Amino acid sequence: MKKYSFESIQKALKESGLKLKDYLESVKLPVHKYYYEKQKHDKRATKSKDQFIPISPEPIQDVLEQLIVEYPNGVKLHIGSKAPIDTIRMLIYI
Repeated sequence: MKKYSFESIQKALKESGLKLKDYLESVKLPVHKYYYEKQKHDKRATKSKDQFIPISPEPIQDVLEQLIVEYPNGVKLHIGSKAPIDTIRMLIYI
């Protein structure tokens, strides 16, 4: 899919209201090519979710009683603000 991105094909498919096979025939895209590109897209999406999220060190205000680290998959990690830095590092790398 050199001319269009996989995301744009997905969007056009949804907007067309056609079944997948009918849509692919209408844009002259072989079914096997669609599934190959879908597999590559899904692999990239999964890989990007697994990447480490950098945390920039910013001073924590004294009013905070806990540090909350939120990951892209929705998991929230609540850590007491008085926790030793080694403990925080260990929990982030789990």
